[in-house]
Amino acid sequence: MRLLILVAHRLPSIHYAEAILPRGFARIGLSTWVITSDLVARSARRFVGRKRFTGPDEEYLNVLRLPSAGLGNMALPDPLRVKRAISTIAPDAILSLAPTKGLPFYPFIFGDCGAALFAQIGEHMPPAGLKRIIKRWVYGRVLEKARVVFVSKDESAVFLERLLGREVNVRRVFLPFDEDVFYYDPAERESTRAELGVKDPLVISAARIMPYKGYEALVEASASLGVHLLLVGVLEGDAYCAELTALAREKLGRRFIPMPFMPQERLRPLFNAADIGVWTWTSVAIKQALGTGLPVVMWRPRHLIEEGVQGYLVPEASASELRSAMEKALSREWDREFLAELGRQKYSSAAVARGMKEVMENRGLIVRGKKARISGEQ
Repeated sequence: MRLLILVAHRLPSIHYAEAILPRGFARIGLSTWVITSDLVARSARRFVGRKRFTGPDEEYLNVLRLPSAGLGNMALPDPLRVKRAISTIAPDAILSLAPTKGLPFYPFIFGDCGAALFAQIGEHMPPAGLKRIIKRWVYGRVLEKARVVFVSKDESAVFLERLLGREVNVRRVFLPFDEDVFYYDPAERESTRAELGVKDPLVISAARIMPYKGYEALVEASASLGVHLLLVGVLEGDAYCAELTALAREKLGRRFIPMPFMPQERLRPLFNAADIGVWTWTSVAIKQALGTGLPVVMWRPRHLIEEGVQGYLVPEASASELRSAMEKALSREWDREFLAELGRQKYSSAAVARGMKEVMENRGLIVRGKKARISGEQ
């Protein structure tokens, strides 16, 4: 079977869903093609230091990068070139990742109505204006034309229903982690703790650090428990990161360990070394941590873990609630190997791809011997 994935931006070194999901489909035996742009997403430019990316991509994927213009967070290649590429590839099915970002919406203009995945929508939706009107139209068009629509969290379905004023038919899936990168390694745990010089409990949080994510509460909770706090994603020259670092230094002293954004291969040893992970906001790094068997304390998305099995949920990301859950998690002995295997079965790229393929087959999107066609093709 041949699957074509359309995604606006894709950096193999940054393990977002748009990079990981195609790997999952290839791992379960699908001939996987990707059409993407040569643009680096604005949110990632500060990490990679450039606006355009020309490769290399994974050898086992068929990746076509098209020169594109940028408009906001959208990638806009030549539509006719995209249409010709789809005709040439002649896939059995088409999957559009994040259709509001330009290129992945093209099939819904051409007339081909495949599958779509909305990830992390709603959080940055403008309350009014032209951008909101355009996004609302795109969401409505995709939901009307797609054979199946996936969302990454329950809140996304609620957001779409409120925005469009009607019920929506969507399927929730987990955004995956790369199982070849994230796994539990007890020897790596000991060596990394020795490198960090840490003997006491170590708490980790890794994400893009933004003011609205409530890191101050995590600093307060960590200080009251007397633990080491390892914070990954601290950007040099960023005003908020500087303020947060000053606060953490004041509260934690040398028990605060800031680190910059880093490649995922360097992140795994830190997850292995930590005793628990804490997140005050949703992040792809939560699944990566679960892949190493790390127990977590988190606020949302609430469907992600089983309470008491993989960690603990907090009703709100306040210092008192975080402290209580962190203390409970640190007082337990966790079976990291079991938790890592559980994470692999639920959140790995192959597991997520297998589940999505089954849904697409049940919806008649994937039919053996019948190729996806674009409007007007004979």
